[in-house]
Amino acid sequence: MLAAALLTAMPLDALACTQIYMGSDLTATGDTYVGRSEDFSTRYAKLFGVQEPMTNPTYISEESDFNYTFEGTTYRYTYVRDASAEWAGYGTPAPYSEAGTNENGVSLSSTETTYTNDAVEAVDPCGRGIGEFNIADVVLGQAESARDGVELLGSIIDEYGSDHANQIIIADSTETWIFMQLSGTQWCAIVMPDDVLSSNPNMGSLQFKVDLDDESVCLHSERLVEVAKEAGTYTTYDDGTMNVAKSYGESRTANPRYVQGRLYFGVDMVEGTDYTVENDSVTSIADPQLMFKPGDSTEPISLMTALRSYAARGEQSDSPAVNANLGASAAIGSQRTTETHMFQIREGLSSDIATIEWIATSPAEFNVFLPVYGALLTEVDEAYYPDSKTLDVSHTETDGMTDYDGTVLNFVFMDINTLSDANRGTVAEGVRAYLDVLQESIIDQQEQIDAAMQQLPAGDERTALANEAFQIATEQLYAKADTLLDEIRDYVAAGDTAEPFVPSDYDADADAMVEPFVYADALSAPTITAQPASATYEQGAAADDLVVTAEAAYDSDALTYQWYVADGAVESVDDLSAFTAIDGATGSQLAVDTDTVGAKTYVAEVTNAAGLTTLSDPAVITIEEPATDPGTDPSDPSTDPSEDPTDDPTDKPTQRPDDTKKPTDTKKPTGDLPQTGDSSFAIVAAVATASAACLGAGVWIMRRRMN
Repeated sequence: MLAAALLTAMPLDALACTQIYMGSDLTATGDTYVGRSEDFSTRYAKLFGVQEPMTNPTYISEESDFNYTFEGTTYRYTYVRDASAEWAGYGTPAPYSEAGTNENGVSLSSTETTYTNDAVEAVDPCGRGIGEFNIADVVLGQAESARDGVELLGSIIDEYGSDHANQIIIADSTETWIFMQLSGTQWCAIVMPDDVLSSNPNMGSLQFKVDLDDESVCLHSERLVEVAKEAGTYTTYDDGTMNVAKSYGESRTANPRYVQGRLYFGVDMVEGTDYTVENDSVTSIADPQLMFKPGDSTEPISLMTALRSYAARGEQSDSPAVNANLGASAAIGSQRTTETHMFQIREGLSSDIATIEWIATSPAEFNVFLPVYGALLTEVDEAYYPDSKTLDVSHTETDGMTDYDGTVLNFVFMDINTLSDANRGTVAEGVRAYLDVLQESIIDQQEQIDAAMQQLPAGDERTALANEAFQIATEQLYAKADTLLDEIRDYVAAGDTAEPFVPSDYDADADAMVEPFVYADALSAPTITAQPASATYEQGAAADDLVVTAEAAYDSDALTYQWYVADGAVESVDDLSAFTAIDGATGSQLAVDTDTVGAKTYVAEVTNAAGLTTLSDPAVITIEEPATDPGTDPSDPSTDPSEDPTDDPTDKPTQRPDDTKKPTDTKKPTGDLPQTGDSSFAIVAAVATASAACLGAGVWIMRRRMN
């Protein structure tokens, strides 16, 4: 009840959620980026999890008299939700699911609070029906597509009404909709174009132009026009198209976040022309638009740039009315942010993997977003993401310096934000630089994970990878963040601020982590691309080095090698129990010793940065004694093959004086040439016959291929 009361009592700036959209034509990856930062209160617990299917669930609300039962079984979906401790008596599902992706690949972000003008409110008041308390659970539990979700939410408002004016994102891999709860019973939803940006800081007056009769881009309530006319607020553009925002929206909601969002994306916002300032506060916007184009010099928006937009504070301006670091009353990157989510939506992929959900519980400014395949995820580790009912929220009442021995990721980043914000002059810069490097590493490695995911068949294998990837990323991030938090606490407690804080894991000169973030390599052992080859050599002969070539999923430069040897010929190797490590043999090549006659088997073990190993195929090296000519004894001069005892010089024919020969003069074969009936001749004949047979076979094969 207290939390509900706070909602109605809070000033505008406290409800400082910011909804951001980036069309696919403007992004470096060609993906759509869309989401919201949720602002409510500093140090407020938000939890991430998976809602399993429910049968015939009933949804009730603390906000209003909403009471709705769905007859059937819901879909599974992810959520970012309040803890039940904040809402006693509202257990399953816990309220304010805010954002998630269901098993059909439908994503939802709820809600961006907006405001209805007084005239419309008088004829069609809010205060009843569905609101933020339930929207995500109802829609994600039932929607089969984004359009289906829009139609579902619209039908519920038609029947039950709306508790408040809001904007909601409902998206899948084909469409991204912004759904607007305009008044008590009226709503409108539009498909967002691919070539625009949007940054909405709780302003219901942001204008857009759409053909209300074109259902491919707009769906709306039946009496949208009539209610505005009844209120006397119906407004059109010059061509007669209804101006929905002016007809329904409250125009007195200007704030600095509108300017901050546009400055972040390179738009030149001029004080006195594009917005007005009074008493260091933004008081009006000259042309409030829902959509805009980036600045002319803006590069295609990278994923990193997209994620960091939720931490924007107006740093591009030197005006204290806009730059939150200089005194602006509100910021997109606020310490009142309780969670931030962004959906990276890719076209051309199946619905189970088309959307990657990037989540950051606690404020986004000093945080790291983790990637989630929301449509596939079936489990989370409660050590890091406890169930809503079991979380002890008492840590939210501390000052960030209180030792925290738990593993709840939300609390760790909550404390990092609190301490970095409180010590901006000495701590914030070093923390942010380190977290940026960490975030970039996760983004880079996610590309490797995604490539592997796309190669897997749809079904259990993809689900297993989604679960394992999220678990490993969480474990790695917690380890980094927990160490960082301990170091910040120690720095602040010491009170020596002569030198600014630098995390021990951050190499400022190289702008890199000292110890890498191991994500992709923790999911995949090295791949050997070229195996060492078996060979046979004479004793003492020169031998080729054994060579193994391998690749890591992410960091091939971090691969290490160890060669092993065993006596005798080993055809296959499952483990190294019969092998001995070769001292100093830690490269990808190994010199072969041919001094000792006999066979030895060599195996290379390749290890990646995460400690995962792969064994090469065994290479058998056989060393033989030097070969001798059969039938000869090197110690007996009489058997010298260079001398033929039957070769009598007196028996040789005499050369004719005129150097000519008669036709009958033929020279008989001498030496070791084979004679008819000689076994050596038979061997040659056999080889010749075999060669002819092979040649014939080769011709047949060629003919078969040609035919």
